[in-house]
Amino acid sequence: MHRMQRNSDLLCKIFEEHDGCLHPWGTEVVTQNITTTRLTMATFDKYVAPSITLLKSTSQVVFSVRFGFADNPTTWSNTDAQRLKLKELQSEVRYYNSSSSGGKLVIAGFVMLKTPGQTSLHRYTQYLRHKMPSNTAFFDVERYKKTPMEQPIHHLAVLCGEKDVTPVSQALSQVLTGKGTTVFLPRYTFSAMTEAQISSQFLFHDKWLQSLKSISLAPHIFH
Repeated sequence: MHRMQRNSDLLCKIFEEHDGCLHPWGTEVVTQNITTTRLTMATFDKYVAPSITLLKSTSQVVFSVRFGFADNPTTWSNTDAQRLKLKELQSEVRYYNSSSSGGKLVIAGFVMLKTPGQTSLHRYTQYLRHKMPSNTAFFDVERYKKTPMEQPIHHLAVLCGEKDVTPVSQALSQVLTGKGTTVFLPRYTFSAMTEAQISSQFLFHDKWLQSLKSISLAPHIFH
């Protein structure tokens, strides 16, 4: 009960009333949204994911909520005031597009032949969704420094709810075919590959990265 109260108080401090609203966890219902200031012990379980992880080694508590931002979350997180607030609260906020009804967040696959450091994750995700069917489940693109085989190779990974892995992977495979564009490698294809074959896929990607040459187009184009 005390932990729930602390988590509730923390949410009120991180998300102010004008930042957006909490939505019920694990459902697509959008009519029961509330601001964090209206969160109570009686409604806590409804708006916070049932899985709350306590990391004793680092004295951390990890939990998830479904939050609808009133503005772009990237803009919200990049303000000096918000950064200072999170630092003072000793907290970190990570946000994902994936629906809470999609189940546990997992890696659906990997984007090859795409430079991780030069990719705007937000804009790239928008671009992919524009190319995919409108009813495709939401997903996220993140940067990873190590492959599933623990190779120190930077790459992009696609994350979504475990229930949405197959449809998201199939939709991405239709867009990122490797023909004149990047290529998407679904995670489920690994089951038919040996460890050596998996490693070779990432080694080819790394070799391609090393072959790139940067060309400055400033001051006309910076990104």
